[in-house]
Amino acid sequence: MTLVNYALTTLEKVKLSMGISDTSKDLIIEQTINGISAVIQRYCGRNFVSQSYTEVYDGKSKSKIFLNNYPVSVLNFVKYRSGTPSQTIWNVYSPDSYLLYERAGYIAFYGNITSVKQGYQVSYTAGYLVDWSNEFSATHTLPADLTQVVTDLVNQSVSTSNSQGLSSISTEGQSVVFDMAGKGISPQQKAIINSHKSYKV
Repeated sequence: MTLVNYALTTLEKVKLSMGISDTSKDLIIEQTINGISAVIQRYCGRNFVSQSYTEVYDGKSKSKIFLNNYPVSVLNFVKYRSGTPSQTIWNVYSPDSYLLYERAGYIAFYGNITSVKQGYQVSYTAGYLVDWSNEFSATHTLPADLTQVVTDLVNQSVSTSNSQGLSSISTEGQSVVFDMAGKGISPQQKAIINSHKSYKV
């Protein structure tokens, strides 16, 4: 089994934390990394690994659009919808009409925007860079505290035979056990994960 592209730790990190060097547990470790990474990403409501998006948003706030993913590295355009449902016209906002808050992941307009369902389109790139071979360089920006928590949780899950407090999920056709509400996660670990959670307005 190979790790998914959104894996939040590596096989090598987990094996080092477990103090093992043989390959007998590689499959279950990779399976658990994939499962726990998926659960945490879903729990946090955002994709951590950098990718590009073109998304349509409702005009919920008077002057802000809160993006689904962050931090934002590239903002290609912001558009607003006009015309009719059968003949939609997307109009590009001037970059001078808003400010982008890259780390928080929202766009603040200088004036109020109209509260319109599916009225705004944003094209952007967001998420962290992942380069495990150059972890301490500018090409790897995935938060180290998140990686450490995932490493520890995988270690715990693989090492604990009764998987207490965990429940079954499916990933890549395999069954993995992990539950954010389970007893297998400490308050400290939960606090770190919560610090990366998306709280949309």
